[in-house]
Amino acid sequence: MSVCPTGGTLSMKDGEPMSIVRKAVYMLVCLASLALVIAMMATTARAQSDPFGSLYAPPPGSGPAPSTRTGVTGVTGAVGRSYVGSQEAGFASLGQIGMLPRVVPALPLRLKPWNPKVSTKRPRILVPTYALALVRTGKISAFGGGAGSQMAGRRTTITTALVGVDEDLPEQLAEEAYQDLLSRLTAAGFEVVSPEEIAASPEVGRLQLVGQRTKGVNGMSVYGPRSAPLRTGHPYTNTTLSSSRSAMVFSDMSAELDALVLTPQLALDYQWLEGTGQRTYVGSAQVEAKVWFNVLSGSGAHFVYGQRKGLGSGPYGGFLMDGHHGSAEPFGIMYEVDDRSDSVALSNAFATAGLGSLYRQSQIYAVEVSPDRYAALVRAAFQGLNMSIVAELKKARGL
Repeated sequence: MSVCPTGGTLSMKDGEPMSIVRKAVYMLVCLASLALVIAMMATTARAQSDPFGSLYAPPPGSGPAPSTRTGVTGVTGAVGRSYVGSQEAGFASLGQIGMLPRVVPALPLRLKPWNPKVSTKRPRILVPTYALALVRTGKISAFGGGAGSQMAGRRTTITTALVGVDEDLPEQLAEEAYQDLLSRLTAAGFEVVSPEEIAASPEVGRLQLVGQRTKGVNGMSVYGPRSAPLRTGHPYTNTTLSSSRSAMVFSDMSAELDALVLTPQLALDYQWLEGTGQRTYVGSAQVEAKVWFNVLSGSGAHFVYGQRKGLGSGPYGGFLMDGHHGSAEPFGIMYEVDDRSDSVALSNAFATAGLGSLYRQSQIYAVEVSPDRYAALVRAAFQGLNMSIVAELKKARGL
């Protein structure tokens, strides 16, 4: 490892003394290298702390007072020859958003049938739970590698987190979604297995109880109804083996109770993220994040039918969304929480010296929602989803 000398005569080669100018430049480069190392250590230390802190929930003992914060609806991060900061757009106020209607029409969600004939094999419908999954954090990153004389890496990143949705609200909404589906199935003429009959089944004891909240795939928070809590193998589960086991249990329950087992699932995001990706020979990169209510692809319902107990799992099928469905209804704002970007001056100095430094722009934003408006959109989502599930079941049976 080479070390920058701090005294004595500096030499180029064969004892040739280094000029005073070259010595000064050399010393500056060494000092800049040291400063960069210190700056990177500080950035790493800051990156390990949670920038959102107490924004997730009010301090213990304090009530969730309505927020009057103002912010924006979108932000763009860009890096290139000039390292500009984030560009914000769409001024908005949570106070104004909170005054908007608390009832939103059901979202028109289209489902794609998969093995729909399987859904006709049992006369009754059994809904063991209703999985409501929320995305709570997000990140979008893009890189521009540069080319030729501009061969200096540049990366821009925007990190976000959902603020203003406590744990009680999605639990309540999961219960509402479950009851809404049962009501729609009954109104459409289907005989629905009651939660009491499900609980009395000896098969249900083979599934470990998860409860009303848990972590799911891709870091999502998953919630279930109070009257029909999540069990192992629920939609969005993290455990593959428990999913396989639950499919066998549900197949046995289908045969025992003479019912089609239907497991609805709804995944929601609070933002839309896009960027230019990895651009090796282009010296610029861009990312964008905006507040956007989004029903994610794969939302819908799986179903399984058991021919006879003890035969394993299946057959099965589903009615699932093929693609995302967003809504432009306003429900929240964005505001900057932290800027953890590298020093622009230091990065420019290294790039000018031909050292090929990597400039990392990193901006962190909270997306704070109006709880009433967010709940209104969640209701619009599960109402639209439930309507489509019932419609597909009727279509499969020729009703």
